[in-house]
Amino acid sequence: MSVVGGECCLCAWSGAFLKGRALLLMTILSVSMFPQVAVLSGMFELIRSLGLYNNHFGLVFSCTWF
Repeated sequence: MSVVGGECCLCAWSGAFLKGRALLLMTILSVSMFPQVAVLSGMFELIRSLGLYNNHFGLVFSCTWF
């Protein structure tokens, strides 16, 4: 269902000639990407301080976080 909704939005954005469309799309991309990038350094420090670095439990912990 979300794929169909995304396709409809994609068709609407690709056909529309709006002023500042590229800036709006870059803003949406940066806002949606920022939280994951901000969490990475803190998660690395947490895994390293818990002694889970280079360990299977650390991999499972980091994969369940995202």
